[in-house]
Amino acid sequence: MTFKSEILKAVKSKAAQNPEWKFIYNKYYIRPETYCELIIDPKWSFNGSPASVLLQPAAGIYAPEIDEIYCKLSNSSPARGLMFYIQLDHQELGRYRSQRVYAQDFESQDRAVSEVLRSMDCIFTAGENYLSKQFKFNSREAFYASIPERTRGFGCIHYCIARGLLGDTDYIKSVLRKEIDPKGSQDLALVGKILDYFS
Repeated sequence: MTFKSEILKAVKSKAAQNPEWKFIYNKYYIRPETYCELIIDPKWSFNGSPASVLLQPAAGIYAPEIDEIYCKLSNSSPARGLMFYIQLDHQELGRYRSQRVYAQDFESQDRAVSEVLRSMDCIFTAGENYLSKQFKFNSREAFYASIPERTRGFGCIHYCIARGLLGDTDYIKSVLRKEIDPKGSQDLALVGKILDYFS
């Protein structure tokens, strides 16, 4: 069995011990409410020679309602992935050991896999801590209000939709007038469609 397949097999087996979270497409998912999914993504990068894995973990959310509106206005297909997220750095990860694990650095491949699992424990804990502190789940409105502001690129588009769902069209108008992050890059044509959608 290759290093990659052994790691994924071990992680899936361990993930099965936590019935609240699902391990799908090599990411952890949980859907606490109909309006959101939480995602912890190890962002695996496997190398075959020498056998190694690089972990650049991130934690964030996917909001189906935001994605549905975005796809409708941009004529694109749904993408069930991270929307509002952070890269988990060493400060958040605490006991996290190493970003890249080489199988050859250990006495056996099993021990290398165990090292990856220990790192995954830290990643999962850090991801859960961030998600529980950043996002509110007591109501749909509280959830959208807890989404962190993004002022550039796709993040700006998704955030404008979140503000629209809260009835805050004034924010969307401010983006259109380039009053928010005037030096940033925003698709103003799409922001205009978002304003029309919620007006």
